[in-house]
Amino acid sequence: MATIYFECGSTLDSPLNTGIQRVVRKLAAELPEAAAGYGFETRFVSVRNRCYVPVQAERVIEWRNRSRSPRLQRLSLRALQVIDRTRAIISQFIPTPAWRRFINAPRYQFGMAYLICTPLRIFRQIIGLLPRSAVKSEIHDMLNTAVSPGKGDILLLADASWCDPDLWPTAARSRSAGCVVATIIYDLIPLTHPEFFVDTLVHEFESWYSNAKRHSDLFICISRTTMNTVADRLSPTEIRPGLSFFYLGSDITQRKPSTVAATRVMPNFPSLLTFIVVGTLEPRKNIGLILDAFEQLWNQGRDINLVLVGHHTWKQDALLVRIKHSPQLNKRLYWVRNVTDQGLQAAYALSEALIIASKAEGFGLPIVEAFQRGLPVICSDIPVFRELAEGKAHFFNPDRPDDLARVIDAYLDSQVVRERPRPVIPWLSWKDSAKQMADTLAELYRVHNPDNTPLGSAPSLRSDLAEDNARA
Repeated sequence: MATIYFECGSTLDSPLNTGIQRVVRKLAAELPEAAAGYGFETRFVSVRNRCYVPVQAERVIEWRNRSRSPRLQRLSLRALQVIDRTRAIISQFIPTPAWRRFINAPRYQFGMAYLICTPLRIFRQIIGLLPRSAVKSEIHDMLNTAVSPGKGDILLLADASWCDPDLWPTAARSRSAGCVVATIIYDLIPLTHPEFFVDTLVHEFESWYSNAKRHSDLFICISRTTMNTVADRLSPTEIRPGLSFFYLGSDITQRKPSTVAATRVMPNFPSLLTFIVVGTLEPRKNIGLILDAFEQLWNQGRDINLVLVGHHTWKQDALLVRIKHSPQLNKRLYWVRNVTDQGLQAAYALSEALIIASKAEGFGLPIVEAFQRGLPVICSDIPVFRELAEGKAHFFNPDRPDDLARVIDAYLDSQVVRERPRPVIPWLSWKDSAKQMADTLAELYRVHNPDNTPLGSAPSLRSDLAEDNARA
């Protein structure tokens, strides 16, 4: 039986449940059943020491903040911020391109991080390979259970493994053995908008994408807009992987969340009209513009709440200071970090509308989650949001806080505020999204194994989605 090897090492023990980690977990829950309809078995693996190690599905699917306590997570994020600032300071002493490349190179390329991490990694391998080490060797156990994707198999690289030094050498070995490699492309924003990221991440992503082009047979993008961006950046003279796209799903339930879930999300929550922002606090999310608009509205006498749901990342020191010192904090401004699915459901249920002000995105999962709850959407006017929400959302200029304030003002004065219940806008479930993925992988299999095809296929759901959106 042909096997899909679903690589999910980055998400496996991640303390986060947003963005890519959320997508990986949802696909992991639904893809095995969808793929079985085409004759595929699905196995979950993680790259360790350039080997694929089997992973139990439950460990991937069920999110628990198990690897770090909230306190340790905050310390880790703070440490990463200190490292990034240190790199920036060191780069100023000798501001040459070669020096910057050395300082900011990812740990699997020659540079500062490589010189620090390589001896530690070698030491770990030596300890792990000792036959009777007093320390139980994780690497030794993994080598004994490793699997080897080969001819007739598909390797699905679905995770955010930008900085994994073993990812591509391992994938290249599997590909040389006849395995077909499919890589999910969430976006190319570190390449198209590097100003939104720290230099280290940009270098890591550049290296990751360069390897992805060389070692992938297919890029599966999460929207047509992302696929078009990838196509525009692929040189006609280089070997090009195939291109396809699918849509992410949403399974936010319609039942009313419990009071306990609601109070855990937003304790002491006043009963005012509330606008919610879902996603990490990072530069491209444009949170500062949202605060500008709400401060303008608050000064005009609008008694409304703003709730930010998501942890913070890089280049956000000024924003964090602004939030923590805001006179509206815990009065009309709330910040909630990681939440469970139930907590997110409670946050949506307590909200009047979703605001998403991103300057660049690969998809826009909060938009479709809001659609499924009948929650109005106010979003920035960028191509991928037009693709998802044309005719179904209120758009504003992401460079003008006064334009967002104007849209919110008009919304508050509209009849929509008083309409209950609100219509739910149709969207794919995660089961449907997994079927799209399985359909794409089945087609990839047929192309590379024309004489050994799996069982049948189902029609693509993209056309059905287009018809649903047209009717909506």
